[in-house]
Amino acid sequence: MTDTEVPARTGLRTSTVFRRAWDVFLANFPLYFAIGLLVALPWTLLELSFDAAEIARTWNFTADFLGAAALACFAQFVSGTLGYAVTILTAFSHLCGERRSIGETLVRAARGFLPLAGVAVLITLGVLVGTILLVVPGIMLAVRWAVACPACIVEGAGPIASLRRSAALTDGERWVLFELFLLFLVGGAIAGGLGTFLLGLAGGRPGAVIGSLLVQGIVGGYGYCLSWPIMN
Repeated sequence: MTDTEVPARTGLRTSTVFRRAWDVFLANFPLYFAIGLLVALPWTLLELSFDAAEIARTWNFTADFLGAAALACFAQFVSGTLGYAVTILTAFSHLCGERRSIGETLVRAARGFLPLAGVAVLITLGVLVGTILLVVPGIMLAVRWAVACPACIVEGAGPIASLRRSAALTDGERWVLFELFLLFLVGGAIAGGLGTFLLGLAGGRPGAVIGSLLVQGIVGGYGYCLSWPIMN
């Protein structure tokens, strides 16, 4: 672990987390928005190419679509992992009053890619298994490990140590975190649906897909900023 360690905080409030995340988001809006767009882009290109919604509805899964979908998922995982690392490091530098170039941030994010990817895989598998076991265990693990990825990037912890660190940081605050994530998911779904609907009226299916991409850029970028206020 590096010398940087985030101290546990008490008295977490949903409104405070949303407000502080919004302040961080606005401070570097172009970067966070661009990251949100980059992460959402692979699946958006897939939808524009294959009309994924219609394929899912009719269960007409061709070999070409499955191959493209696998490639899109891989690209989204890589871009999402790197994007998350860049977002957290940028927020950390901003809140600490430091100035770090985008090049320096990218280098540090790249160095932490494999540990962070390991954390993401462990969380995904744990939550998936927990969800299969009557859903509730999956939700409990998701909340328990809510800040494992930031701990990995900022503190330089390994995958298992990051999960343990997150458990310590979220202890006593998990109901608040559950409320926070529920509100964010519902709000993001409403915003995404509204943006898709309005631009769909103007531009048909391409307009709806592009509208969804733009909303995901904002919602995704802001969502990445939520982790840091939870940690301190």
